[in-house]
Amino acid sequence: MKLCRYGAPGEEKPGLIDADGNLRDLSPHVPDIAGNALSDEGLARLRGIDVNSLSIVQTTPRFGPCVGGTRKFMCIGLNYSDHAAETGADIPENPILFMKAISAIVGPNDDVVMPRGSTHTDWEVELGVVIGKRCKYVSEEDALDYVAGYCTINDVSERHFQAKISGQWTKGKSCDTFGPTGPWLVTRDEIEDVQNLDMWLDVNGKRMQTGNTNTMIFTVAQIISHLSQLFTLEPGDVLFTNDAWIGTGHLWDVNVLRPVFYQKVIVGYTLSISHLPDIGGRGISAENVDIYEEGLQIPICKLFSKGRCNDELVGLIRQNVRVSEQVIGDLMANVTCTKVGEKLLLEFMQEYQLTDLRPLAQTIVNYTEQAMRTQIGEIPDGVYNNEIQVEAFDTPVTLKSSVRISGDRLHIDYTGSSEQLRYGINVPL
Repeated sequence: MKLCRYGAPGEEKPGLIDADGNLRDLSPHVPDIAGNALSDEGLARLRGIDVNSLSIVQTTPRFGPCVGGTRKFMCIGLNYSDHAAETGADIPENPILFMKAISAIVGPNDDVVMPRGSTHTDWEVELGVVIGKRCKYVSEEDALDYVAGYCTINDVSERHFQAKISGQWTKGKSCDTFGPTGPWLVTRDEIEDVQNLDMWLDVNGKRMQTGNTNTMIFTVAQIISHLSQLFTLEPGDVLFTNDAWIGTGHLWDVNVLRPVFYQKVIVGYTLSISHLPDIGGRGISAENVDIYEEGLQIPICKLFSKGRCNDELVGLIRQNVRVSEQVIGDLMANVTCTKVGEKLLLEFMQEYQLTDLRPLAQTIVNYTEQAMRTQIGEIPDGVYNNEIQVEAFDTPVTLKSSVRISGDRLHIDYTGSSEQLRYGINVPL
C-alpha cells in the first residue's frame, strides 16, 4: 500500500494512493497514519478495505508528511561506503547517530525556508524508515518485522551552522522545514529488498544525486537492532540514512563543458574529459591516502566568459603543475573539442528540424533500458558466482561477486571481497 496524509498543515487527513494513482480518503476507517495504524494489525485492517469503496479526493490537496505522531527523527550519518571513500573518512565501527528536531518535519512539496544568515543550505536524498511497533532489544534477524514502511526524505542542511558555529550536527540539521518527508509511506510488504533501492535527487531539473541502498555500510536491519539496544523505538518514529551521493574523487580527470545555444535558448551541452599529464600534489602515486595529496582541486568555474579566456585561472593552474605547457595545451584542446561538438550538434538539429533535444534524449534512455533488460531477461534465472585475486600492496586483493538474475533484473553482491584499502588503486570494475 501507498499511505499518505493530505490537507492543510496540522489538519492532515489519512489517504491511500490506489493502483491508478488516485488519492482516496481513508478517514472513515482510521484517524491518522500514526500510532496503532502503523502496527501489523493496523496495516492488515487497511489492506482488508475494498479500495473501490473509498471516496476519490477530487481536488489536488497538499501532501503532508506521510506519517504522524513522530517522536524521534533519527539520522544515520556516513553510512554509504562510496560516500565515505569520496570524503576520505574512516569506516565507522557502529552507526553514527544524530537527531533532527521534530519541528523540521514538513510535507514533501512544502517550501523550505532558509534560516536568517544561511549561506550554505544543502540537500540530500535519503531513505526513510518508519517504525510500526514498539521496538526494544531486537535482533538483526527480527529487526525488519518492526518496520511499517519506507519513504523518501530530503535531509536539508545548513553546512555552516553544522560545522562552523560549534556543537553537534543538530544545529545545521534542525532548522524549521529542513525535513520534507513523503509524499507517501510504502508498506514494507511492497519492498522486495530494502538493500537494493535506487535513489536520486534532481535540483531545478538537473540530476544532482544518484545511488543505491546496496552500498550501505550498515543495513537497515543492523541500524534498527543497534538503536533498539540504546533506547525504545516507538510507532511513527522515523530514521533515515546518509545520502547516497557519489561524485568524482579523481583530480586528474578535468571536465570542460560548453553550453550550446540554438535560437538563443540553451538546448544542451558538449563535454570533453581528459586525463591531464599532471595536476600537482604528489603526482601519480599509490602512496596517496588523502584527496588533498593528489593535487589541485578546481571548483566549477568559468574557463571562458563571453569568449574571453580566464587568464587568472589558467595562471593558477600553470603555477601548480610540473609540466605546465602540456597541461594548458591539453586543457585548450578540450575547449576545441567542445567547440567541434557544438558545431556538429547544431548541424544535426538543423538537418532534422529539431528545437528541443529532450524528447530524443528520453527515447534513447528508454530504448537503452529496454534493450538492456531484454538482454538480462535472456539469461536463465539463478545465482552466478565468481572470484578473482589481483595484486595490491602487502597482500593480494580478493574481488568476489554473486550475480542474481531474476527476470529482467540483475543484482550484484560483493560480499566476501577484501576490505577497502587506504591507497590510491585504479580499479575500474
